[in-house]
Amino acid sequence: MNSGITYFAYLLVVIIVGFFVVKKVTSCLFKSLVGILLFLLLVILYFLKS
Repeated sequence: MNSGITYFAYLLVVIIVGFFVVKKVTSCLFKSLVGILLFLLLVILYFLKS
């Protein structure tokens, strides 16, 4: 019985940690993607005005 509760506790900890890691990584990737898109937009506007 104790091993089942221990397994469940470990599984719960892994799910929570995995959720926070995925949340941080996707947030960072999304910010990077927005930054790159804004940079490309500025470059395109620069060449269109020239």
